[in-house]
Amino acid sequence: AFVVVLVFISAGVANAQMKVACVGDSITAPSNGWCSHLGKKLGSGYMAKTFGVSGTTLLKNVGQPSYFSSAQYKPSHDFAPNIVVIMLGTNDRYWPLDALNLLAELKHSADEDRS
Repeated sequence: AFVVVLVFISAGVANAQMKVACVGDSITAPSNGWCSHLGKKLGSGYMAKTFGVSGTTLLKNVGQPSYFSSAQYKPSHDFAPNIVVIMLGTNDRYWPLDALNLLAELKHSADEDRS
């Protein structure tokens, strides 16, 4: 199984608490999971919040619900994070063929968010 972990960091305001959005599938979903531990390890200057949805895929149209159509997708953006950690790919069963579409899917979703 392949797992994709991506981290996106945006500029933050000096002395402000940095928001970390943990986006992913069932590995990310538990409220006491890795995202919670990450927040504790990062310390008081960071607030880590979980936006995981069990059973979701990174790629669209692969027979299971994509994270991009999940109920957590919009809230993960509304949280206005400075840092995004994406851990998706566990449920994407068609690797390596779909891996060729990975960057195109991410770029397309990012472009949609900007519009």
